[in-house]
Amino acid sequence: MAPLRLVVVERHKSVINLRSRAGRRYSVVTKGEDMGPRSILSKRLPDWNVGEEVMVFAEALPVCYDPEIPKTPPSKRWRPLWFEWLDFLAEPPLDVVGKELAKGDLSSVAGLGPGLTPAGDDLLAGYMAATKLRGETVPAQIFPKMDTTTWLSFDILRDAFAGLVWRRIKDLCDALAGEGVSLLEESLTSCLAMGHTSGRAYLAGMALGFEA
Repeated sequence: MAPLRLVVVERHKSVINLRSRAGRRYSVVTKGEDMGPRSILSKRLPDWNVGEEVMVFAEALPVCYDPEIPKTPPSKRWRPLWFEWLDFLAEPPLDVVGKELAKGDLSSVAGLGPGLTPAGDDLLAGYMAATKLRGETVPAQIFPKMDTTTWLSFDILRDAFAGLVWRRIKDLCDALAGEGVSLLEESLTSCLAMGHTSGRAYLAGMALGFEA
């Protein structure tokens, strides 16, 4: 099998994001909780610089995370909890997304709001994940056009539309299907630590998806 040719797009403290010629994101991470679709876990990040092209033999990479969303829907016991997540949309800086949603068009939040991945996109990804978790089909009309958002956000949305999520979200989905309070609190804390606004926007989107 031919190697994957990837270009380093972003380098952070514990994550390197790379882009394939087909526009898909691949990541090298050093923390298990940061695992996602097409990610590999490494003890340390490679010495790759932004803009550098690298070749990776996909068949040689270990598979250590399954990003497919769980099949068990959330317990209704937690419904009052996820209703609280909607309050995030009334607080700055996410209120700009909340005001747009009030107009009634979910797809209009694409690319809207703050964050490396715009908050509106995080909300859409959460909505898609929740819809998949309920066993429903995500409405195609809410999927944004590529030019409405960032490359990274668009790729995350492609994954969410296909029912693929990051480990923090998958852990939360598992916790919502159960009855354990401590496990749910732990997974929620982890999700809220996602970026500056990403965690809160994603959770708000999940709440909307659960109630759709």
